[in-house]
Amino acid sequence: MRIDHINLRIPENGVSRAVEFYENILGFDTWKMEEYKSNERTSFFFKIGEEALLNIRPKKDFKTPERRNYDHFCILVDVDIGMLEEELKQNNYSILRKGKPLGSQGRAKSLYVEDPFGYVVELKENLG
Repeated sequence: MRIDHINLRIPENGVSRAVEFYENILGFDTWKMEEYKSNERTSFFFKIGEEALLNIRPKKDFKTPERRNYDHFCILVDVDIGMLEEELKQNNYSILRKGKPLGSQGRAKSLYVEDPFGYVVELKENLG
């Protein structure tokens, strides 16, 4: 078993901020963006590796996630975590915390950052 996708809601006017963060900074490829822009789809995706997707659904009634019922999700990244930290800082993203938490592939360096919509994302160095 494995995760197929994660579904996140964002504000309707947040598409360009999502692309800036998830594609331009983190390096994920967009998928189905043209279909979204032409109103054939109500969402678009970022590809997380070969097997998982981050489904982004812009909504008029978006509400920032509350910390009481959401903590974070983790994405393995194939880049040096130190270089990624510098890029995030250069783009005015604050690092919430750092560590070497246990995950499905063991312990590895991680950064926790809040995306433009209030979701906390753990970016974990892929030991793969």
